[in-house]
Amino acid sequence: MIITAVVVISSAGGLPCWYSDSDGFSEHNDCLERREEESLRVKRVHLTSLNFNGNLPIIYGKEQRWMYVNTQGKVVVAGVQHVDNGPDNFRNGFVRFERGGKCGYATADGQGTIIPQFDGCESFDEGKARVCNGCRTVPVDSTGEYHELKGGKWFCIDTKGKRIVCAP
Repeated sequence: MIITAVVVISSAGGLPCWYSDSDGFSEHNDCLERREEESLRVKRVHLTSLNFNGNLPIIYGKEQRWMYVNTQGKVVVAGVQHVDNGPDNFRNGFVRFERGGKCGYATADGQGTIIPQFDGCESFDEGKARVCNGCRTVPVDSTGEYHELKGGKWFCIDTKGKRIVCAP
């Protein structure tokens, strides 16, 4: 089970958020903090309410968007791509994320990051991912709810971010 939280950015010291816990989806004030130059963290009192079940809980922030949090409460991946009304999931050990209008990939510990450098990213499958430069996101129907990547130059990368041959 993955826990979801929504964060509202405020000017106060701590940030309020909503997350799923044993009582359901509810609001919690002053549950997120930023310690000096460290990344955003869930405060310990709230961290104990999250049910990890072997997964990284998901939180949402207005500025950082979807984020994955580790067992210490540290945000390990911010800017996770939005897919089907929620965050992208880890596939082959990587999740897609965005920074500065570009996409890249991160591992659950944040150590295996492929820096955002592509205009479009597909999920990893069997150790490779299709990426593009010069492509753009376009709606697939008149509702605008679903989108796809069109145009640009497509190629494949491995889990180190190096170009490889795209086999069909």
